[in-house]
Amino acid sequence: MRTSFWALLILQLLASKLCYAESDKTPQSSDTSFFPVWGEEATARGYELPEPVGINVSHMNIRQNVDVDSITFSGLSLGSHPIPVDMFAIDVGNTREHSTTDNIRLDLWVFPFLNVYGLLGNTQGASISTVSVDANPANFSGIDHLIAQSVHRMHQSGELQNIDFKLKFKGMTWGGGVTLAGGYNDWFALVDTNYTRTDFDILDGKISALTVSPRVGYRFHFTGIAGPSHLSLWVGSMYQDVQQEFKGSLADLSMPAVLVPLINSVNQNGQGRFAVNQHLTSPWNLLVGMQYEITQNFNILAEVGFDERNSFFIAGEYRF
Repeated sequence: MRTSFWALLILQLLASKLCYAESDKTPQSSDTSFFPVWGEEATARGYELPEPVGINVSHMNIRQNVDVDSITFSGLSLGSHPIPVDMFAIDVGNTREHSTTDNIRLDLWVFPFLNVYGLLGNTQGASISTVSVDANPANFSGIDHLIAQSVHRMHQSGELQNIDFKLKFKGMTWGGGVTLAGGYNDWFALVDTNYTRTDFDILDGKISALTVSPRVGYRFHFTGIAGPSHLSLWVGSMYQDVQQEFKGSLADLSMPAVLVPLINSVNQNGQGRFAVNQHLTSPWNLLVGMQYEITQNFNILAEVGFDERNSFFIAGEYRF
């Protein structure tokens, strides 16, 4: 699982008058807003600035590969006899994760080159893994030896091999970040850094994610449905550093049908726990996006991510 896929919200910062994109128009007089600081000086020098405050809603769909390093169970027992933590040898093959995130975000241009924002939203999704479960009877004695023999026989018969394990999750996401932006004529560049946390329903605690996203692009001028307008196109990349240690209760998982009898027999008291260590197959992916200014105050944005992480992002923003 990963959270953080929701860093792309910063892209609405490419509003109709991108920060520090040099204007080809007569400089406009500044309004009475205090923000951005130094905004009047920038406007006097011929730069177009976005409206200082923005609110937007967005939807993101992400699919990516995850490498699972280990899965362990604890707190299991057969009657009053505790099961060793290392009893089950769980091998995880290919894991593919799919998640969707819906967010609302509020941002403010503090300086002509610096934007700060906060976001709140909902994330839900699922991961599908191919798992196999085995045990080595030679490593145990007594009751543990008999249990390991039973698990090993089921593995050899194929019952506990290549099982499709689907893990569903959902939770609330919140966080914030900063964006540095600048440009020359109609060329622009920005670097966004944000931190988010998600409280998933099946996990203990919250999952944190740090995302860094550099982008560079060009803004085109034309006459739109409401007068002068702009279309911005860009390329970039995204780096995600997501917490990859997950713990929770086995009772909260939807087990594959073939595993239900086995798990139920050793988790009758409901004290069973799971721990997963994993990492993203690739923390980086490539981005291509566009933003269209419908009016001076309203714009829409779309972006596609590809390579090891496939994503689609769309948002609408109102600035004032």
